[in-house]
Amino acid sequence: MKTKMKTKKIVAKRFKVTSTGKLMRGKQNKVTSTGKLMRGKQNARHLRSHKSKRQLRKYNVRAQVSKGLEQTVRIFLPYG
Repeated sequence: MKTKMKTKKIVAKRFKVTSTGKLMRGKQNKVTSTGKLMRGKQNARHLRSHKSKRQLRKYNVRAQVSKGLEQTVRIFLPYG
């Protein structure tokens, strides 16, 4: 019997799979030329109560993952 593949939790936090199967990432995340995932948009999760609605909406933008990165991310999200 094969062992189950574990989901990489750090990838699960940063990427979401839509109902149609597309992989979405937070727009603030950026992939460098070396393939590292860099986080932009600081203050997106901390001390949100005093921020304006407009500011909070800017943090919620999603973008589709590029084809090259999609294969790598899907390996780390076996059940998602």
